[in-house]
Amino acid sequence: MSRRKIKLKRRFVKMLELPEDVAFDVPRVTLVGGDSALIEYHRGIFEYSDETVRLNTGAGLLRIDGEMLELRELSEERLFICGAITSVSYEYKEDRMQRKK
Repeated sequence: MSRRKIKLKRRFVKMLELPEDVAFDVPRVTLVGGDSALIEYHRGIFEYSDETVRLNTGAGLLRIDGEMLELRELSEERLFICGAITSVSYEYKEDRMQRKK
């Protein structure tokens, strides 16, 4: 998508007071303390172990690291993870990283 279209879409979303996470296909991550996370608007699980969960998202791979991670809820729209969460990070798609340069 061109930068002009993205700017136009941002203005349109702001004007209609829509949540950007839904309009731009990015996940909403809610951390509850250090022991659970709710991820909405994901595109499925890419990798799962008791130390790492990687999820497909519109922005790239979302990586959650920790200990004794456990999926408590999994649906098409949301995912709930429990365990000792130590970090949350993105592994961006190549095209996004090149646009930032």
